[in-house]
Amino acid sequence: MKKYLAATLFTLAISHSASADDWGIFAGVDIAKPVTDGKLNSDSLSLKNDWRGSGYVAIEHGIILLPNVKFAYTNLDSKGSSSTSDVTLDMSSFDTILYYQLFDNGLFEADLGLNVKYISGDLHTLSNNHFNSTIPQAYGAAKFHIPNTGLSVFTDVTAGSVTDDEVVDALIGVSYAFNPEGLTKVNLRGGYRYQEVKLKDEVKLNTEYDGIFVGVEVNF
Repeated sequence: MKKYLAATLFTLAISHSASADDWGIFAGVDIAKPVTDGKLNSDSLSLKNDWRGSGYVAIEHGIILLPNVKFAYTNLDSKGSSSTSDVTLDMSSFDTILYYQLFDNGLFEADLGLNVKYISGDLHTLSNNHFNSTIPQAYGAAKFHIPNTGLSVFTDVTAGSVTDDEVVDALIGVSYAFNPEGLTKVNLRGGYRYQEVKLKDEVKLNTEYDGIFVGVEVNF
């Protein structure tokens, strides 16, 4: 009887949610030219402040018992020098985020979940080193909509680690919706982003990126 009741409740939840008008796909791209600092072992790196891109796709659905999913990519390439050689860092991060919407009332949104961040790259100095790291993290996001303006204030954070490697990725910004009532919504966004990558296992590398970003998001 208990198993039948649980199965019935699960079926009703899925059926009700699947018919609700709250499914959506969010896709966005950002560009930035952050200030970049770094260390390799104990040697300070002089790195160029190059343009970098990032992007994401999030799928939100009406099935309340299942998490939403977001995939994100960030280019973390950089060039510069240490005290002993030129340095070329080809590095990128890939995020797979599973999250639940704790609040979504048209005025305030809050998400909480888990992220698996995959860092991969090649470090070219006097020798070439390939490295990668998989880092489980906590994820949180919030958005406050300013009524009757099309403006929103948002923040997005991934942080924490259960390994020796650590990554912090945090941003805060403002977005403006051109057609908030349309079937396809287009938002311009911009703000400040801070990223820090500390790798200790395969390479002893510490890099920081911080600065202004701008981008566009489309919501289907």
